[in-house]
Amino acid sequence: MATQFRDEAFAVFLAFICSLTFLFADGFAGPSLPIRQSERALSALAVLPAATDLKGWAPSGRPEVFQGEALYEYIDGGAEIYQEYGFHEVAVQDYKNRAGRAVTLEVYLMTSAAAAYGIYTFKTTGEGRATGWEGVEGEIEAYYLNLWRGSFLATVTGLDESPETAEGVMALGQAAAAKMSGSLEKPVLVESLPQAGLKPGSTKYLRGRMGLYNIRILFPGLVFPVPQAARGLYNDGAELFVFAYESAAEAAAAMAAILASVRTNERLKDLQVEGEGFIALDASEAVASGLSGRFIVVVLAAQSDRARGLKDSAAALAAGRRPAP
Repeated sequence: MATQFRDEAFAVFLAFICSLTFLFADGFAGPSLPIRQSERALSALAVLPAATDLKGWAPSGRPEVFQGEALYEYIDGGAEIYQEYGFHEVAVQDYKNRAGRAVTLEVYLMTSAAAAYGIYTFKTTGEGRATGWEGVEGEIEAYYLNLWRGSFLATVTGLDESPETAEGVMALGQAAAAKMSGSLEKPVLVESLPQAGLKPGSTKYLRGRMGLYNIRILFPGLVFPVPQAARGLYNDGAELFVFAYESAAEAAAAMAAILASVRTNERLKDLQVEGEGFIALDASEAVASGLSGRFIVVVLAAQSDRARGLKDSAAALAAGRRPAP
């Protein structure tokens, strides 16, 4: 079975790639880890609820499982982002109630908890409401919800917005949540985002350029590596990116390329080089970037002082230092 990618984010990515003439369009956990043996033994299939786990709903047809490169057979035009984060398998099952209402459950088993958390942040907007269910992190939006725990990501989608279908989405979500296992520990890089004024649900954890391009095109025309990154939005409109590299030398090389790029960018005004970073103005935004060990910080904010201050705070947190009070 093939299905259309349910997230609009990939379409945004394609639009951004075609508009690199704009300067700014509108983690740290180490390399991908193998799935723990206990989670591999469970498998994505084990998270699919049976009829006995539900009230008024039952599986319709047999489940389907897609592993590795077979994901491209299931997702038409969006499998790449899962592969970028670290994909192992997905189990898909349709459910129906007696009235014929339909709900679909997808359970993704990623290569690590960090990979699963990353794709969870990719698929959620922060504009829904939290499930509040014990043992999982989840967000409900309209007629679908996403759940994360350990190396598992579960997505429940209703095929209409009727009250019966909404009840089915919740019932399937709760039943799947009870079967998910693993840690809720987030990538350490996410902790490099200063918490003061951080908008709830705005954190994104990235593991490649595709994830970044779905959010913003930074420094158009420049291709720089994005092994891991965390993004946060703030209540005053500021946007912060923290990029993590394997070594300080790798980060320094990327920072040098960024600085060389901005020096020739005619859109930037009042460019000030500060150490190995810079601060400049682009239209109505201030842009600040800096290097701290193996981390690069980029901030966009309304005021230069705000951009510089948030950059310095994030750089100190990323490097394991606390900013002065």
